[in-house]
Amino acid sequence: PQAHIGDMKMLMAVLTTAALATAACGSSPTAGPSPLAEAPPAGTLSATPWTMPAGLDPAYVRALVGYIDPAGRPKRWEGGPFHHCFGPGIDGARRDMLEGVADQMTRLSGVPRAAAGECNVTWRIAEKPEENQPGAAANADIGNEPQIYRVTITFRAAFLVALDVATHESGHALGLGHSPVRTDTMHANYPEGTFSANERAVLAWMYGR
Repeated sequence: PQAHIGDMKMLMAVLTTAALATAACGSSPTAGPSPLAEAPPAGTLSATPWTMPAGLDPAYVRALVGYIDPAGRPKRWEGGPFHHCFGPGIDGARRDMLEGVADQMTRLSGVPRAAAGECNVTWRIAEKPEENQPGAAANADIGNEPQIYRVTITFRAAFLVALDVATHESGHALGLGHSPVRTDTMHANYPEGTFSANERAVLAWMYGR
């Protein structure tokens, strides 16, 4: 970094914001208004019993899940095995960290990883900061379909390729929206880097785990 006072102040402000929160985290779009088909969604996953998980406040579940259709089915990943691809600048320690997040997505959902084939989960760094949503450390583009078949996760800058941000965006890829609980990883302004027990319970319900 160049030793200009103004530049250093701006960098420190951005770093502080990133450390405290993924402010205005993007998950664009979070859900579409169209209801799902009456038949269980096609894909590699077994049918899920679409009743609210026991022991959790239904209001919390509905707030946390990005979208639940009128039949009670959540919007979730249905794109087959994950094939993660990594853009320029994501290498070394950054790549190792994201590989760990990718493995966690498989552990939480039961969706396997594929070593080849079309990329359906892309991790990238924005070529220009304005390419990302204003104020967001990263955003997950999950498309408008009633289920999730592919996702592109874009970090606003290279220094924002961090565990807390990546874990939060992976939650969007799996179908989670923003949590109303401040200590949850999926809270819009307080990513922790580790999913809470309640978040894991909701994911287990979503994926029949």
